[in-house]
Amino acid sequence: MNDDWRLFREQEKYLYGVTLIKQAYKTNDPFNDHDHCEFCMIKFGEENDELNQGYSTEDCRIWICPQCYFDFKKQFKWRVKTMETGDGSLSPRFKKGKTGNGGVSSI
Repeated sequence: MNDDWRLFREQEKYLYGVTLIKQAYKTNDPFNDHDHCEFCMIKFGEENDELNQGYSTEDCRIWICPQCYFDFKKQFKWRVKTMETGDGSLSPRFKKGKTGNGGVSSI
């Protein structure tokens, strides 16, 4: 059992083995301008003082900051899709069917 304080929501019940998308943050809700990391609660947003890149579930409803991703990736056995634009920056939204093989990697 892991005693890490960030596992207070029993995230393994709904995040174990899921595919995550590494991308720039963009809100999925027109009435909300930010989200929080599902583990450490750091704020994702589009303002300069907010985290603006990370990992989301495929429906973009759950966000995970880079630090928590690296801390828990082995324990949760995540796979990652990376969405990049033509200029090498991260795309703000994953578009299905645009990555050839799906851009999936086991990391």
